[in-house]
Amino acid sequence: MHAAFKIEAFVAPKISFALQQNSVPILRELAIINESDEPVRDVELTVTSSPGFFVDCTWRIAQLSPRQRYRVPNLDLAMDAGALARLTEAEKGVVEFVLRRDGEELANRWVPVELLARNEWGGISSFPELAAAFVQPNDPAVQILLGKAIDILRTHGKEPSLDGYQRGKKGAWEQLAALWNAVCAQQIGYALPPVSFEQEGQKIRHPSQVLETGIGTCLDLTMLFASCIEQCGLHPFLIFVHGHAFVGSWLSEEAFSTAVIDDAAALRKRVHLQELLVFETTLAAQQVTGVPSFKWACEKGEAHIAEGKEHLFHLAVDIRRARMQRILPLALAASAKPQEPAEGRAKQAVEPEFDDAPDFVLDAA
Repeated sequence: MHAAFKIEAFVAPKISFALQQNSVPILRELAIINESDEPVRDVELTVTSSPGFFVDCTWRIAQLSPRQRYRVPNLDLAMDAGALARLTEAEKGVVEFVLRRDGEELANRWVPVELLARNEWGGISSFPELAAAFVQPNDPAVQILLGKAIDILRTHGKEPSLDGYQRGKKGAWEQLAALWNAVCAQQIGYALPPVSFEQEGQKIRHPSQVLETGIGTCLDLTMLFASCIEQCGLHPFLIFVHGHAFVGSWLSEEAFSTAVIDDAAALRKRVHLQELLVFETTLAAQQVTGVPSFKWACEKGEAHIAEGKEHLFHLAVDIRRARMQRILPLALAASAKPQEPAEGRAKQAVEPEFDDAPDFVLDAA
C-alpha cells in the first residue's frame, strides 16, 4: 500500500431491516485523498461487506489530481433485504474499502458495523426517525383492540366508531380513552427495558406478541398504543426521556413540522393549549393497586415533560410527519397472527372506569 492515499468513509454504525426497507442510505460519505504531488490515473475503489448484506460495488475513477480530495458520487448500495430480514440476533460486521490501480492495492479501510435483528430498533443515537417503522397499525392484534374499544364506547353511551378527527377534540379524546380501557383490560405485565435502551435501542415486541405473551416493556407498550392510535386515524407520537418511553396523540389533525422534536417545551405548550395529550403507557400494565384511569395516565405523562425536567427529555418522534417522509411500517413478520389474551388473563380482565372528556375550548366539532 502507498501512504500517499487515504480513504475516508462514513458508514451507518447500525444496519437493520428497517433501515433497508425505508431506503435510508448506509453509506453517507466516501472520499479518496491523494496526498502526493503526482496525478494518479485509472484507479478502482471497491466496497464489500462481511457477512454480505449488500451487493459489492466498484467505482472507476479516471484521475486523482495532486493533493486532491475526491468525493465519490452515487453512494447507493443494493442492500440484501432477505439477509437482514433473517437476522434474529445482532451480529458484528465489517465494511471494507480497497483502492487499486492495475491490481496493485493503494489503500484500504475497514469500518466495523452492527447488524441488528429484524425486530431491533437502533435507538435515538442512530437515525431516531426509524422508530416510526415499528409502529405497525396493520398488526392483527390492533384490530382486536380496536374492536374492544368500539364495544367500550357503545357500552358507555358514546359514538361507537373510531373515525379519527371527524368529531373534533372530544371525539378524539373519547377514542383514546376507549383504547386505554381496552389495553388495560388485557392484563399485560410490565418488563424492565435494557439499560440505556433509548440511546442504544432494543428488540421490540410487535402488538400480537404483546397480546399473546401478556408482557411488554415501556417501549413495547408505547408502540402498541401508537399502532392503535394510528389505525384509528389519529396522529400519535413517541416520546423518549431518560430511561423511558411513552406516547402521545394530537387531538386535532395536525403534525409537527419535523419528524424529530428535541424541545420538551414544544410538547408542553401544545398540551396546555389542548392541541395534544401525552400519557404514561406503563400504567396499563401496573394494576396491583387498582386499574388506573385514562386521566390519571395523562397526568403522569404530563409530569415527564413538566418544567424543570428538560434535562431528562431526549426527543419525540411525530409518526404522521415520519410517514410524510416515507418512513413506513415494517412488513409484518410471519408470527404476527391475531391473538386473544390467554384464558387466565381474560378471566381476570378488569376495565377502568370510563372517564368523561374534559371541556375543550374552541373545539371544531
